[in-house]
Amino acid sequence: MSSPRDLRQALPTSFRGYDRDRTDALMRALADEVRSVTTERDGLRRQLDEVTRELEDHRERSRAVADALVSAQQVAAQVRAEAEAEKAEQQREAASVKDAASVEASEIREQARQDATEIVRESRIRADRVVDEVAIAIKGYHEDTDEFLDDARTRLDTLVQAVLERIPATAAPVLVEDEVQAEAPVAEADEPPADAVVAA
Repeated sequence: MSSPRDLRQALPTSFRGYDRDRTDALMRALADEVRSVTTERDGLRRQLDEVTRELEDHRERSRAVADALVSAQQVAAQVRAEAEAEKAEQQREAASVKDAASVEASEIREQARQDATEIVRESRIRADRVVDEVAIAIKGYHEDTDEFLDDARTRLDTLVQAVLERIPATAAPVLVEDEVQAEAPVAEADEPPADAVVAA
């Protein structure tokens, strides 16, 4: 575009003012230059609009990528925190289960020890009771046996006494003499002759 100095030089003056032909030519040249500048300005404006839109799109994409990155980081941090919390909870549960199992095992061992002690105590009580019962039974058996023997002796003595009372007083010597006479031949038959003894 021409400068103001160039325009003054391009418009020479005459007696009646500016030269008409030169002025018209200059105006046409200025109009052509204005159209060219306007066209160039519009093109540059369109390019600027396109660049602005591209820049805005780039900014939008950058913001979207940044937001996605932030969201991903937040999600990752949340997942990590949840995983660590779940791990800690599982560890606490495992420790609690271990402690409960240890306590239960100790209680079971203690209960088993108490049960065994109680069984041994009851067994000893039953054994002592059986021994006492057997001792009492043996004592009762001995007492019954002694009583039976005493009763048997008493009845036998009574029976013998009754039998002796029924035997007459004179029959006793005769019976004894008859028994001696009856046994004498048997004794003599059993003894060898004197000659046989001597010969032997």
